[in-house]
Amino acid sequence: MELMLWFIISILILSQAKAAEEEDKAALLEFVQKLPPSRPLNWNGTSSPCTSWTGVTCDRQSSRVIAIHLPAFGFHGPIPPNTISRLTCLQTLSLRSNFITAHFPSDFSNLKNLTFLYLHFNNFTGPLPDFSPWTNLSVLDLSNNRFSGHIPPSLSTLPRLAAVNLANNSLSGEIPLSLQRFPKAAFLGNNLSLQLQPSPHSVKHRQTTLLSVVVAAGVFALAGFLVFVFLWCSRKRKGNVFARKLHKGEVGSGEANLKRERKIAAPEGGCGEGGAGKGNGDAGLGLKQMPKLLKKADVDEESGKSQERLGTLTPLRNRSPNQRILNFDVFNFYLTDHHSASINRIALHYVVHTCFLKAIMKFSPRS
Repeated sequence: MELMLWFIISILILSQAKAAEEEDKAALLEFVQKLPPSRPLNWNGTSSPCTSWTGVTCDRQSSRVIAIHLPAFGFHGPIPPNTISRLTCLQTLSLRSNFITAHFPSDFSNLKNLTFLYLHFNNFTGPLPDFSPWTNLSVLDLSNNRFSGHIPPSLSTLPRLAAVNLANNSLSGEIPLSLQRFPKAAFLGNNLSLQLQPSPHSVKHRQTTLLSVVVAAGVFALAGFLVFVFLWCSRKRKGNVFARKLHKGEVGSGEANLKRERKIAAPEGGCGEGGAGKGNGDAGLGLKQMPKLLKKADVDEESGKSQERLGTLTPLRNRSPNQRILNFDVFNFYLTDHHSASINRIALHYVVHTCFLKAIMKFSPRS
């Protein structure tokens, strides 16, 4: 049973190999039919290309074509499409020293195993092809043609490229850095220039400049942040000071403001209780300053209104000593609203007016 199975597998492999050989044979015959050489070739449909065909090399199994060497056979014209490109196992292609024209065949991208390519001394025109499909390419000779344009970047990325010759074409632009390892003669006869490698000094200078810009940006950002923090803390500190003053009674306290107003009205004890024992001289000094305070407070105009707001007052001469002490708590509510300057001015007006009334009561004849 096992022998039967191996026999069937062997027959299948041989049949596939025979089919592949016939496919390569048909592709080569079509190539010479569409592009006949000036020199005769012994290619025909009755023989195998792996046994006696000129310029053809097959693999060890004699089933697939892996190399074609047809130099100076007098091929004239473009390579027919879908002919050589069907040789998918082709590794070496040499058609040098012929008269092949037109652009590089685009269907050559199907030749994934291509390793050696010799197309020099022909009349190819147009741009160089994209070399990325040929990852196994190690030797490339396209010299002495009429290729134009730039060297494609894909050529410089081939991992196994060991030799290249692009001399005597019409190429322009720069030679990539990775291709400058090859001799300069490989690029002569073109309008090519060397791609300059940046010097270490210029690279270091650019790095230093970039570092300076980054540091400067960081310094400016830090400075802006510090200014913002300073302004925020200053504003917060001012708010805390105001709150402490309000808590201690320095701002908006009716009693504290009242004491300050008493000092303003009678700095030498003219209207306060603490200055009552100073004598007539001190009292005279307090009364001496009263006209200025009355002028600022407009007491002459507001005295009647103040009495109405304070309630009906007993005439000064008919009041008892206990009645001559005015209750300053009436004005405390005017001083508590520290946010309103107008209310503070009204409070000051009433305090000065009260001080004046007390001074009059103190020094007026008693009945």
